[in-house]
Amino acid sequence: MKVGLDYRITKSVYGGLDGGAIFLPYPFRNNSGFFVRKELKFFTIAPKSWLSGEFYYWGFEAMYKYQEFSRRDSITIPGSTHTLKNYQVYKNTIALHAKVGFIWFSVKNHEALTNEKEYPIFFAEFFAGAGIRQSTVYCAGLTDKEADNRKYEKYTIDVIGNLPNGTHVWPSFVLCIKFGWKLW
Repeated sequence: MKVGLDYRITKSVYGGLDGGAIFLPYPFRNNSGFFVRKELKFFTIAPKSWLSGEFYYWGFEAMYKYQEFSRRDSITIPGSTHTLKNYQVYKNTIALHAKVGFIWFSVKNHEALTNEKEYPIFFAEFFAGAGIRQSTVYCAGLTDKEADNRKYEKYTIDVIGNLPNGTHVWPSFVLCIKFGWKLW
């Protein structure tokens, strides 16, 4: 679940802030956390944009997410017996993205609109972006050796939560559709 707010900084620059809670159990047990995202959007507003109801932009976003969840994994340390262990995972993630997108207002009679205050209140936003993501993971209840020797095959349904302890950096991609209402 998330909720957000976009606001105008200048005529062609908008800011946005959204966030939410993580509380769905799937695919992990006791999955909880929160996230917050801040963005800047730079619009190129052509005269035809007012008639079509489509406004294109490019921008940047930064996101922070904290998540914790329970896991049960098979652990096989070389030279010792195979065991199943329950443990708790704590994960902090920071992501930075450059993105492009557009906002679309459903405008029925384009010529009748004389200014932006007459635009309908409902809009849809579509965007895609690429960037970098860094996650720091800690598995409480496991030694470092146990955390590094978890088996990811038949004893676990996914590999999303099976990151080794430590800090990890990857490329990151976003693709999103948002729906909203203009407040004023």
